[in-house]
Amino acid sequence: MGRRPSGRCKPWPQSLATSTIPAAVAWPWVRAGSIPKGPKDKPKAKGLKVFDGFKGDVALPTHHVSNQVFKVIKEGSAGRPEVYMWYCYQPVYSNADCKENEAVLKDEKLIPFTVAVTPFYDESSSLADMILPDATYLERWDWEDMVSPNPGRRVLSAPAPDQASGRGP
Repeated sequence: MGRRPSGRCKPWPQSLATSTIPAAVAWPWVRAGSIPKGPKDKPKAKGLKVFDGFKGDVALPTHHVSNQVFKVIKEGSAGRPEVYMWYCYQPVYSNADCKENEAVLKDEKLIPFTVAVTPFYDESSSLADMILPDATYLERWDWEDMVSPNPGRRVLSAPAPDQASGRGP
């Protein structure tokens, strides 16, 4: 696979951002067809209807009914996921009925593989098969999308300075 030559980088021309130049011309170090596209017989992703709860239990599940996810998975009529993954969330203690949620996460017949993406080792991540670490908002540059005292204004949060050296990011 072709690589971009190091040390000879030039700034992108302004016209490149808006033009429809073929990749072989815009990025000459990438040969046509050299970027892998994966296998031709990719498995189809299947969406499960586990987030809307049981039919008739909720009047308008516009934002889904996450407190019933484990009950729906346990019941099985909407199907069961092969992998259940959560991001910066505690599904065991955030969804009421903690003992049942814990039992569903522990039962490998119901959910064969679980993945937690979290900055903390907590009660839910301790039940996961794989824990992927994440950074807290103090350790990354990010648009702060939490509740703001000044609506309509976005705030960019910056990582905290290094305590040992006193230097910033």
